[in-house]
Amino acid sequence: MESMAKEQQEIKDNYTYLGFAWLKGLSEVRYYDLRNEASKLMADDLCLHVKEQPERVRLVYEGAEEMEINPSDEEQMAKMFTCYLLAGSMDGYGEFVDYALDTHRTLQQNLTRFFVEWFAKAEKGSAFLKRAKMVYSRYSLPYI
Repeated sequence: MESMAKEQQEIKDNYTYLGFAWLKGLSEVRYYDLRNEASKLMADDLCLHVKEQPERVRLVYEGAEEMEINPSDEEQMAKMFTCYLLAGSMDGYGEFVDYALDTHRTLQQNLTRFFVEWFAKAEKGSAFLKRAKMVYSRYSLPYI
């Protein structure tokens, strides 16, 4: 999270957009259970109250399609995620959202918590982040 905060503004904006895209996708799901209920309800509330989506910058990625990384190295993980944010920006991160929606619901809860943490640490200038904070601060996302 700290490494991502050091990235270019366009990357940070797209990271925020990815979090929004995830919550928007989750809000469109009709079936959920106790493992991801808190995330689903928060996503519904957020999408109901957000009037302005975060900005998404369409970026061009010209790097390698595959890379080897050490998943315990935060700097390498941030670089890999930055590459993904570049590569996935053209389709609005639809593949990521679709994949995440098909994963285990406990992982969905963790992903939601991850993005909420990013929203809290991101620069507070955007109308989306201000509105999002008003919504997510009312929810407790339990660790499961």
